[in-house]
Amino acid sequence: MLNPDVIVFGFSVSEPVTTLTDLITAVVCFLAYRRLRGRAGETDREVFLWGEFFFYLGLATLLSGLFGHALKERVPEGLRLVAWSFSGVAVLFAQRATNSVVRETRVTGAVPWIQLTLFLVLLWLRRDFALVMYNLIVGLIVYVLPLQVRLIRAGKAPIGRRRVVTGIVSGLVPAFVFSRELGVSAWLNHHDVSHLLVAGVVYIIFRGALSIAEERESGGPGAGREPFGR
Repeated sequence: MLNPDVIVFGFSVSEPVTTLTDLITAVVCFLAYRRLRGRAGETDREVFLWGEFFFYLGLATLLSGLFGHALKERVPEGLRLVAWSFSGVAVLFAQRATNSVVRETRVTGAVPWIQLTLFLVLLWLRRDFALVMYNLIVGLIVYVLPLQVRLIRAGKAPIGRRRVVTGIVSGLVPAFVFSRELGVSAWLNHHDVSHLLVAGVVYIIFRGALSIAEERESGGPGAGREPFGR
């Protein structure tokens, strides 16, 4: 059930609440990006890359809210696909952030780029939002999550990584809400509820990335940046 259209200054806006919740999520992403960029400086590559993850996720969410909801009747479909494409770039940076700490091989270094390429090709051929969800699951749950768990066991900034893992796993909740279409009403539908939950997920992962930076600065357990396994 979609939000009814509203008229703002004589201009019709589709799905206003869904658009608003997308914008809220985007703001959380951009604030996380700004905070991490300031914390990473010129030395902490992993935290810098996590910041890029939040930037492109925020860009994808912002443009999806505008082109996929608010203005969907007024803009070409290609703009919506561009917005969704940025989510794939976000996943790439989450994978690269993790790879920056593990012992990267030619295979693990190539996997994120191969996944992004396949995602973009399939997205523009199939034009299906479900591909965005599948790409996030593969990139974060299948790829990033096991490596982060391995880093925790290796003692590399374990507190922050536990928060990152918690955030990634909790991302299954909004995915479930969206797929099962669990909404309250037309004015707070499954899109809206899942967007607000995603904002919470973003905040948890951000707190994890920030904690990683803080653990390194304080010289806590596993604070070094060197990849494990070397």
